[in-house]
Amino acid sequence: IPIEGELDNLMAEAWEARASDVLLLPERPPMMIGAFGRRPIRDFDLRWQDTRAIALALSATATTRDAGAAKVDRPATGIFGHDVPGIGRLRATITRERGAYAVALRLLGPRLPTLENLGITADQISKLKSLTPGIWFIGGRSGSGRSTTIAALAHQLASDQRTVATVEDPVGFSFSRATGIRQLEF
Repeated sequence: IPIEGELDNLMAEAWEARASDVLLLPERPPMMIGAFGRRPIRDFDLRWQDTRAIALALSATATTRDAGAAKVDRPATGIFGHDVPGIGRLRATITRERGAYAVALRLLGPRLPTLENLGITADQISKLKSLTPGIWFIGGRSGSGRSTTIAALAHQLASDQRTVATVEDPVGFSFSRATGIRQLEF
């Protein structure tokens, strides 16, 4: 990926600093956001060509995977999932303003959360398991933990031999097919 293959390195640095998000804006340094606030990852400004190249790489990967496109020469805007080896999955939001691209990345991490990690008690988990099968909707504002909750809940229910399917935009945490969890991305 662009900036001489540095995107994965930037993500690794942000992950080590326990950042939750990375912002890549033209004419600004790459920024990470976490409990510590907002701070630069590196001491250089991205050029508009850098953010465009990153947007193109991220959207082309998603477009090629989803639509089978052979080549994409203009970045798409929207929300895309991207896997980074050793880090986990990213949710990339690509926007375009006045001809320049900006990329916001949410770091989802390599480890699957558990309901216990989220502070849900054993009693509450028992109540969730006893609910009648059906459709559950999980909603909330940005950064509220929707993807984390869906992943933990899906993993818990699938471990009880239940049929679990998620519909996400994009898929947050990835499960192997062996788990029996079907993940649909739209």
